[in-house]
Formats: sequence, C-alpha cells, structure tokens
Amino acid sequence: MYQELYEAVADRLNALLPANVAPALGADPPLPACQPYLAGDRGIKVNTTRARELTWVIKVSVGHSDLEGAAQGEIMALLDTIRDGFDNWQPDGHLGLQGPFRVKEIRIEDFQDHGNTVYLVILTVRVIPAVYEKI
Repeated sequence: MYQELYEAVADRLNALLPANVAPALGADPPLPACQPYLAGDRGIKVNTTRARELTWVIKVSVGHSDLEGAAQGEIMALLDTIRDGFDNWQPDGHLGLQGPFRVKEIRIEDFQDHGNTVYLVILTVRVIPAVYEKI
C-alpha cells in the first residue's frame, strides 16, 4: 500500500512541476527540488471501520537566492501549484481511500541565510486497509 501510494503521489508531483523544478531523487539535486515522503501512519476508527490516516510530506527545497526578487514569486507559485494539485485530489485506480488527499498545511521547516530553505507541504489521506487495492 505504501509503495503504490508513494508512486501515485510522486507521479502527481512530477506532472505538476514546472520544467525548472527537479524531483529530488539524487543525493545533491539541483534547486529548486521537490521530494515526497511518508511521514506518519495513525490508526483510527470511523464508526465500526478501522482505518489509517497517512501523512505525506512534500519537501520543497529552494536556494537562498530563490527567495529574493522575482524568483520569490516563482517559489510562491510553486507552493500554490502543489497545494492546488493535491488538495481534494483522489488518484485513479486506488480502492479503499476514504475520500481525497487534503493539504493540511504548508510550513517553512528550515531557513538558512546563505543555504537552502525548506518548505513542507503536509498531505493527509485516510485509507481502509481491508479494502485497499490498486486496480
């Protein structure tokens, strides 16, 4: 289940990213870069159904110079694109999701005066494991 959902999130992210933004798959990706991570898995009960609330984080890394002048507008537009692309998104072919993905918040995680700045886009989705299947 994790791998299938990771692939869905990564595919969606890659489809949303402008050409100048790299998916951060290497050890030292060019900036700006984005990478999804599974950040949490919490068991919940909805009525009599056991479900899990999964938290995914999209780490958006930008260089310090990207936050100055005209480039800052591009970074803010990138965060808007990710939010708009994931909030209320439900991947095709995944049975057992209890509703769409939601963007819980966007926050700055790390700011360095002369280094990288990291934003986190936090997504949640509820899954019913007994029903989950990728078709």
